[in-house]
Amino acid sequence: MNIAEAKVQLINTIKAYSVRDRFGNFLLPPEDQRPLFLMGSPGIGKTAIVRQVAEELGIGLVSYSITHHPGSRRWDSRRSFTRPMRAMNMTCPNTL
Repeated sequence: MNIAEAKVQLINTIKAYSVRDRFGNFLLPPEDQRPLFLMGSPGIGKTAIVRQVAEELGIGLVSYSITHHPGSRRWDSRRSFTRPMRAMNMTCPNTL
C-alpha cells in the first residue's frame, strides 16, 4: 500500500466510525470500532498522513511515538512482548 492509498483508507475508516443514524447513535458502535495502527520504517510519513487526515476532517489528533518513549533507545517488539508473555507463562511466536 502506498501513501495515497493509506490516506484514503484512513479517511474511509474515520468516516465509517463517525456515521450516525437519525437518532444520533453511531451505526458502528464505539465498542465495535478498532484502533488504527500504522506500521512502517521511520521517516516514511505515517504521522504526516494522519495529521493531514485529521486537519482535513476537522478532528483532533493525539500522536505518540513509541520510539521516543523516555528511557528507551529503540522499541524492540520481540523484547516488549516476550517479557510480559513469559511472566504469564505464555509463548510469543518468532522470538528467541
